[in-house]
Amino acid sequence: MRTLKGKDLKKAKKYLNEAVKVSEESICPVLKSGVVVVKGSKIIGKGFNGPISGRKCDPCVLKLLNNETRTDLCYEIHAGERAVADALKDSKNLRGAKAYSVKSDNGKIIPYVTGLCASCSRFFLESGIEEIIMEIDEGVVSYSTVEFYSKSFDRFVKERFIL
Repeated sequence: MRTLKGKDLKKAKKYLNEAVKVSEESICPVLKSGVVVVKGSKIIGKGFNGPISGRKCDPCVLKLLNNETRTDLCYEIHAGERAVADALKDSKNLRGAKAYSVKSDNGKIIPYVTGLCASCSRFFLESGIEEIIMEIDEGVVSYSTVEFYSKSFDRFVKERFIL
């Protein structure tokens, strides 16, 4: 993980703000998230968390679980998964692309505390995306996709299987 500064930070904030706009399309009552996939300087994919088009999250599994973050049991498609699928509609090659990921509330970024998602990490890694950029408490950071994948599964295993 590296903390972004200067020109890299300015560029990242531009795309993170675009991801916030995308996140506002989410109908999730628990959490809104958005991802934009960028290759070169062009946004090639966008995604927000939510159910498959034309469906509802009824009942909301997360609410049934008292807001426990178990999105693996949720009806929704994750923002990262949807963004990769969107990018692949027109582009066959995502090698070298970057994914900018946000959680948002009322149009403002909420820094990730545990924003490493095992499900999305697989999509990012398999598709050829090179970096995942997000805001955490320490600032805007960039993870290599391999690092994001590794850390997301470490987190998943610790939360699910180690008491």
